[in-house]
Amino acid sequence: MVHRDLKPDNILITNDLTVILLDFGTARMIHSSYKPKSFVGTIDYQAPEYHNGKEIKKYKPDCWSLGLILHYLCN
Repeated sequence: MVHRDLKPDNILITNDLTVILLDFGTARMIHSSYKPKSFVGTIDYQAPEYHNGKEIKKYKPDCWSLGLILHYLCN
């Protein structure tokens, strides 16, 4: 499954430090033939592949968004 809209607004952390992901409205189950056909999510957290016309790999946009969120948290 890919979330496709990871951003700080979609992450909750409880008092016991449990991480909860929210807003699965754009999430999709992926299969070996998965090819994204639409650009979804928040533009500030989208992977560069969405904007430069390259093929979008299955999990890579979510990994990119997670990296931006971690950068945001560290700064």
